[in-house]
Parts: sequence; structure tokens; C-alpha cells
Amino acid sequence: HETAIIGENVKIGKNVSIHAHCVLEDDVEIGDNTVIMPLVYIGEGSKIGCDGLIYANVSIRDNIIIGDRVIIHCGAVIGSDGFGFTPDPTNHSPYKIPQIGSVVIEDDVEIGANTTIDRATISETLIKNGTKLDNLVQIAHNVVIGKDCCLAAQTGIAGSSQLGDRINMAGQSGVIGHLTLGENTVIYSKTAVTKDIPPGSHLSGIPARPHKQELRFQASIRKMPELLQEFNKLQKRVVELEEKLHELEKEES
Repeated sequence: HETAIIGENVKIGKNVSIHAHCVLEDDVEIGDNTVIMPLVYIGEGSKIGCDGLIYANVSIRDNIIIGDRVIIHCGAVIGSDGFGFTPDPTNHSPYKIPQIGSVVIEDDVEIGANTTIDRATISETLIKNGTKLDNLVQIAHNVVIGKDCCLAAQTGIAGSSQLGDRINMAGQSGVIGHLTLGENTVIYSKTAVTKDIPPGSHLSGIPARPHKQELRFQASIRKMPELLQEFNKLQKRVVELEEKLHELEKEES
């Protein structure tokens, strides 16, 4: 489109469609048959493979690598700074650690609307082949997500955690930083993973525990009002029996 702004040394493949008001900075590379919808920003040195589809208002920062057949939905941000701060020894205010790494998104990945993937501190944040991210997913710096994973909306992965292949995470679940989750794991909705997880696990709850164990725990909680009422009756009965026993002891003495 004539309103698109194209920088220097940009390489555009065959049959590429660049719509209105897009910005491609210097040294960007776009593969064959890729479609870039209106108002997309692609930062300096970033590379997008063939047959991709980048919807409107996507921001792709500098030096990002995106593979073939990748779909990125509206409003997603790829390569924003990781949340890296340390206390300033002079005044204890948060001191920003420069985030100079990259994001690598392999082939056949789909990224939902308003999802954010932060660049690594030094190396790369990596999303492997075939993984699908829903809307409003947060991937922090230095995270590695394996092949063919599915992460539902409002899932959050904290910095430097690693997910194995074929992991499914339901909505509003989360993983704290620097953990490893084994392949073929299922994380149920609203689960908080706080420790390393072996392959093939099925987890739910806060903190995460085996799913069947959590179901039993939740069933027990639902019975608590009845159990508390019964406990109060038993406690009252014990007091009555103690009083009678005390009276009998007095009579015998």
C-alpha cells in the first residue's frame, strides 16, 4: 500500500501483501506469500517467514525471528522488554536491567489477540513449532515453550521457565519463574504451578497438586458447613458427658 513506510535494505518476497500504514524498519525480511494487515509495526532487523498472516495493530520489535505459516492476531506485542529489575544500591529504587535478547517463534505457531511475548535478557525467548497461544497470554523473558503446546487465555509464564512438548494449560493458570514442566502435562484452569513438574502430570489447584487429589480436597471443602455443624453438636455432647462424669465422681467420693 502506498501509505506503508518501508525502511532501507528491506527484503520482501514474492506475493507479499503489505496493507495501509504499516511500518517496516531497516533490514526487515518478509518471506513469500505473507500478508501484513494495516497498522503493523516491524522493528529493525526482524525476519518473518513464508505464508504468514499478521493481523492489524501487531507490534513486532527489533531483531525478532518468526518462522513460516505463523499467524499473529490483532494487538499482539512480540519482543517487548522483559520485566527485569534489581534494587538500586544507592536508593533502593528498581533499577532496569537492559533486555538485549530476542524472541524466536518457530513454524506453524498461532498467537492470539493482545498476547505479549517478552524478549530475553540476553539470549532468546523461544516458542517452538506448532504451539498455539490464546488471547491475553503473557510469556515472560527467557521462557521456552515446547512443540505443539496449547495455552488458553490469561495464562502467564514467568521468566526462565521451560515447558516441554505437548503441554496444555487452561485459562487463568500460571507458572512461577525458573521451573521445568515435563512433556504431555495438563494444567487445569486457575492452577498455580510452584515447583518442577514431571512428564505426564495432571495438575490443578493453588498451589498445584495432582488433579484427582485436588478434586477430593474441593469435595471435602463443600462438606465443611455440615461437618462444622456436626462437630459443634459433638463438642456440646462431650461437654455434657464430662459434666455428668464429674457429678458421678462427686457422688462416689
